[in-house]
Amino acid sequence: MRLVAALLGAFHGVTGAVGLALFLLGGEEWSVLVSALALLSTPGALLLAPRDRVLAAAWLVGAAVVYLLTGPGAARRTLTYSLPYAGAQVVAAVALLLRRAPDADAEPSARPSVPVRALALGAVATVVALYHGILGLWLVMTFGQEGGWARGWWMADAASLLSTPPAVALAWVAPRPAGAWLLAAAGLGVLATLWAPNLAPTQLTRALLLWLAPQLALGAAFLWSGRRRRSRP
Repeated sequence: MRLVAALLGAFHGVTGAVGLALFLLGGEEWSVLVSALALLSTPGALLLAPRDRVLAAAWLVGAAVVYLLTGPGAARRTLTYSLPYAGAQVVAAVALLLRRAPDADAEPSARPSVPVRALALGAVATVVALYHGILGLWLVMTFGQEGGWARGWWMADAASLLSTPPAVALAWVAPRPAGAWLLAAAGLGVLATLWAPNLAPTQLTRALLLWLAPQLALGAAFLWSGRRRRSRP
């Protein structure tokens, strides 16, 4: 069950991150953004499930409805296209509701002990890691091939973005080093973005807010989480 949930969360997370990247790069309608966010919410709902199965199931059903209403035209016209996305969310919601709740007399160690705040931070960090990983690969493939792999600002920006997924993975065992890593990566990204030639003010603002601000926020959150963990008796 956990393996299926992990695969579903990763699949929807990657697909949603691709849709979000396409929207941010321009040329896509607002419906693409909404449907991408609906898919990106799947990992968060699955991470919430150990704490509140009913809320997680309602979250998944709501996301499925949003995807069916705002997704691509094929999702609204054909059942086959919507099955891997909205259909999978509904099936996961039903599975959560049918799953037997833990025994009230069970040992405390057998019950989920991860705080909701940590689950929410993990869900957000996973989405940001997927998003940054895809953007970093896009920078490498686009500017690397078009520029003949010439050195330039895009290398530092790609390195900054591609460092987010391993930093998020490190945060599960060492949040403070991961937080410092992300803050350093954000600093590198700021310098690289300011170094980029012929960058319009709107593009600069978008890069700073959507690429680098999440790294700063996650870095600060991981540092704070690590300090709280060390202060516990």
